[in-house]
Amino acid sequence: MRTIDPKKLFILLVPILFSANIVTTTKALASPTLPFGFKATKLASGFPGSLACITSALSVSGDGPFGDDLYATEITAGGIWRVSREGAGATQFTSVGEYPEGLTFSPFDSFGNYLYVAIPVWKEPWWGIVRVDPLGKLQGFFNPPTESLAFPPGGSDYGEYLYGVVGGFGSYKIYRIDSTGTGTEFTDTIPGGGGSIRFSHGEDFGTYLFMTCGSTGEIYKVYPDGSCELFADTGMGKWSIGGLDFDVGGAWQGQWGQSMYVGVGAGPNAGSILRITPRGQVSVWASGFEAVTDICFQPGGEGGFTMYIATGEGVWAIEPSAKCETFLMTEKGLGMTDIFPQTIDVYIIGLSFAPWTQYDLYVVRDVDPWTDGMMIPPRIPGTKTSFSTGADGSTPGIIVWNAPLTTGKFDILVDVNRNGKYDPGIDVLDDNDIVTAGFFVIPEYAFGTILALASCFTAFGAFRLSKRKNL
Repeated sequence: MRTIDPKKLFILLVPILFSANIVTTTKALASPTLPFGFKATKLASGFPGSLACITSALSVSGDGPFGDDLYATEITAGGIWRVSREGAGATQFTSVGEYPEGLTFSPFDSFGNYLYVAIPVWKEPWWGIVRVDPLGKLQGFFNPPTESLAFPPGGSDYGEYLYGVVGGFGSYKIYRIDSTGTGTEFTDTIPGGGGSIRFSHGEDFGTYLFMTCGSTGEIYKVYPDGSCELFADTGMGKWSIGGLDFDVGGAWQGQWGQSMYVGVGAGPNAGSILRITPRGQVSVWASGFEAVTDICFQPGGEGGFTMYIATGEGVWAIEPSAKCETFLMTEKGLGMTDIFPQTIDVYIIGLSFAPWTQYDLYVVRDVDPWTDGMMIPPRIPGTKTSFSTGADGSTPGIIVWNAPLTTGKFDILVDVNRNGKYDPGIDVLDDNDIVTAGFFVIPEYAFGTILALASCFTAFGAFRLSKRKNL
């Protein structure tokens, strides 16, 4: 029998029943504001200067020579820092001089087992792109000053190249660089100037190169032929946005959603994280951090995937803190099921929500499928439209649909941000049933037949077990 985890939303159809080169670790939070169901932990702080970029060796090397740690560039002293994902602080891995920015690991064997680092200024001893071996030894790789780096996913239309943002003074281009360090122009001048680049991972975003333009606050989509188009205007203004990344598979039943996340490093909204849908719709997802300069998603953590962010003063991990699910039951003691008769009332019990908050509730006909940003269908007539939580973030059992019920297939959704649209990763959908129905209502006579069949199968199982014990 399935047990009930208290950190969940339940829809119950029952009667009420971080040394000089060591950065210390602290788990005390500043004052970040996150969506319901997420938590933030500071992994390291006290760096000599602001961090510019963050990446993870786990994406390509796993338990290889670079381990599964995070690596971050620090602008002022030019250090590359290795940050423990487990809360053991950070140590300086190597130094490349002043102003290192982007860094990444290669997924391609032809590029070798190196960490690639972008340096956007002409200054000895290093500039352009350098690569670092697992012992921290540096090698020059590509000469023009480079601001940001990204490798495409294997097998994509972008080929096995390293892509880098090159230029300055308002004229930036993306170069495509092969494994020998030979680069060719991939794009014409990017509208709006340079910024961070990252590839999406497929699914709703497809597999494309995206670039933030710091001078305008815009984001551009760059196609395999080098053409580009405006994808979204974040509205954050000039010299505001920083790094970006995409969720890598939907942690805990899509709690992250199919989304792009962008850091805000300056301006009135500095310290925020933006969430952008595949259609380019922008919203503030989190706030209250120091300037957010880069974002990196990697597998692991309590929710299957963890967001790591580089800020003006440290490295944070953000992950789900509550697994949002629903469980359905009947009044007849059959336990959890998705099939219900017409003659019982529908109750909802909510746990682990924000305290003293009202949420919009929808009981609707089954939607196949639920898609990001779609309008929520009309409610079933007579069903409850909202519920409120108490001091502990819970709500007692309340009736949301009085019997007699209408037969058919249905979904139950909590519209967390109350915008009348379905927002995956924010709203709570019963059993995360994006395609299949959340539950069924059938006539009483048919429900009786199902009960009888269930009893027969149970008795037959007990009979066979008894016979085997007596052999």
